[in-house]
Amino acid sequence: MIAGLGVDVRPLIPEAVARGGHVRAGLEDAPFGCGARNVAPVEDAVRLVCAAGGEPGRSQRCGRG
Repeated sequence: MIAGLGVDVRPLIPEAVARGGHVRAGLEDAPFGCGARNVAPVEDAVRLVCAAGGEPGRSQRCGRG
């Protein structure tokens, strides 16, 4: 899984998808002080995951074992 605190994780997304990893996206994973709303980094991560051949998780599937 890739995640960051106040850093840009977008460059790591294609490699994470290629290795079967997971990506966390949201304001806490955006560059500090970027001023974006939460939806922007999430939509960007979804776009990058799809471009790398991955499938974004759905809220209905999250947290289920």
